[in-house]
Amino acid sequence: MDTRIFKDASDDVNRVVLCVINYLLASYVLSGVGLSSTYVQISSVVLATLSFIAYFVITPSLILVYLAQSVLLGRIFPQDLRGFEELVAFLILLFLVPVLDIIRADKGKSSVTAATLIASVISPLLVFTLPLGPSFKKDLKYQVLSILPLLYLGFSLQGELLKYIAFLIFVAVAAYLFSIQRELSLIGALPAGLAVWFLTSSPLYAALAVTLSLGVNAAKTFQLRTSEKRKEIEGLGQYRNGLLNRVTLFRNLVGKVGQVSNLPELREYINQLDELSKNVSRCQDMECLRFNESELDAINRTAKTRLNDYIFRQITQINEFSRELKKMGVVVDEMEYPGELELGQDMVVVINQVREREEKLYDLAGRFYRRLVGVVRESLGWSQDQFGELGDELSSIQKIIDAAVPELNQCEEMAAGLVREEAIFPREEAEKLTAMHLEYRTIKSPLDRILKAHQISREVYEGIEKFLQEVKAKYIEFTGLEDDLFKGKGDVDLILASVGKEQGVCPKLRQLSVTWRLSLDKLIEDLSTMHKLRDVSELVDSMREELVSRLKEDGCVNIVDMGLEEEYSSYLVAMLRAKGIQVKPEGSQICLKG
Repeated sequence: MDTRIFKDASDDVNRVVLCVINYLLASYVLSGVGLSSTYVQISSVVLATLSFIAYFVITPSLILVYLAQSVLLGRIFPQDLRGFEELVAFLILLFLVPVLDIIRADKGKSSVTAATLIASVISPLLVFTLPLGPSFKKDLKYQVLSILPLLYLGFSLQGELLKYIAFLIFVAVAAYLFSIQRELSLIGALPAGLAVWFLTSSPLYAALAVTLSLGVNAAKTFQLRTSEKRKEIEGLGQYRNGLLNRVTLFRNLVGKVGQVSNLPELREYINQLDELSKNVSRCQDMECLRFNESELDAINRTAKTRLNDYIFRQITQINEFSRELKKMGVVVDEMEYPGELELGQDMVVVINQVREREEKLYDLAGRFYRRLVGVVRESLGWSQDQFGELGDELSSIQKIIDAAVPELNQCEEMAAGLVREEAIFPREEAEKLTAMHLEYRTIKSPLDRILKAHQISREVYEGIEKFLQEVKAKYIEFTGLEDDLFKGKGDVDLILASVGKEQGVCPKLRQLSVTWRLSLDKLIEDLSTMHKLRDVSELVDSMREELVSRLKEDGCVNIVDMGLEEEYSSYLVAMLRAKGIQVKPEGSQICLKG
């Protein structure tokens, strides 16, 4: 059997009525089989008690037993046409309809009507119970089933058609009124009483019918109201708890977002949510809860809009910052804008990403600034005051670039001029520095120009410093020769001391290019002299004995005969004097002094 029939077990009024009627029906049926009165009473009580929990089995079974007993005892004669019709009507109206009502319609009210009909046949005094089935409050479509068994009365009221029709009409009206879900259904007791009055012409039975129908319907109405109230209270509690959970969840989300953002409005939202939670806890009806739910939705919408605006503003600032750094030559990608975000974990993730990107960007700008300061200080020799305080990274960087790039341009040109105009660098080194200078002229990025200018100027200065140290070492190597051979001998230490006082590569190059340019030319010439002296010295060392012998024999030696050009005569004289041989130049010859 379909388990839906057990749903009617909650209808206490219906079950109590069936217990009473089934007790009477069981007593009548059991008495008819010759059992003792004690056994009949005990069995009837047991069946009535079982009816409370299993009426859907007991009631149809008793009706079926009553039918069988009626046939066996001759109350119904299926041998003739009328008896057969009555038997069929009984099976359909008093057995099958209640069973279908129980199984298919999930109701048992037609069982009450069938049982009361049989009870009134057994005892006419119970005729006032006939409207009892429709008096239960239920949907109109199920009321139709509850009055169908009453059609069986037609077999008992032959010749009283008007009374039968009037009874059915008033019962139908009562059934309709009883189906109304509000207290208005109680007036259905009046047509129920009229139906019994038309059937019996007895005011007493009519009054009993009114009282019984009114009591049953009132009990059912009270039960429904109590159930509705209980469901309303339960529903109110569930709705309140659900709304409180939403408020708590939303507050937690706002708190998480607040931990990763610096939006001051979030504190205000949290305060509003705390107050809203208190208001929800105090609500005693659905209207109050729905009002506070609308308040929660409003806070949610406002917070969502402001947080999405906050994310958009932060990303816009980050991208503007990134574009400014790109203009300065720093390679950095812009951040993509997300779509509109709901307040939740995704928003927390995006705000974290925005914050991390912002931190990385400012860290990059800080490292760029420090690198720029280091390069500019090393190149131009700026003091800390010239850089100023680091406030807004971009403005500080831009100020440095605007001030440093023109000076570094001049510095690079000055370095290139020294490479181009002074024969200080070896050929390969000079070619490399010249190529770097040409590359510098094609660079557009401010940062790259600063770095390249710094590289060129530093390499040029280091090359010149190396040259100065080399010349200084060679002066020491050629100590003992007449000082008039070297035009810049006294300038090396002066240049190194003067340049060493400058704080920066470019000021050093400016000193070399402007103040010591002529001295550099002398040093270059002296270095060339030193190379010639070295050649002469090697020659003298290889021909010393022969040279001294010829000078003693002839008094003079032609330097051309020695494989030297005439311009080397002064160098040869200087080298011989340095070796203790006193000679003097005479044209292309060198001769011993007196």
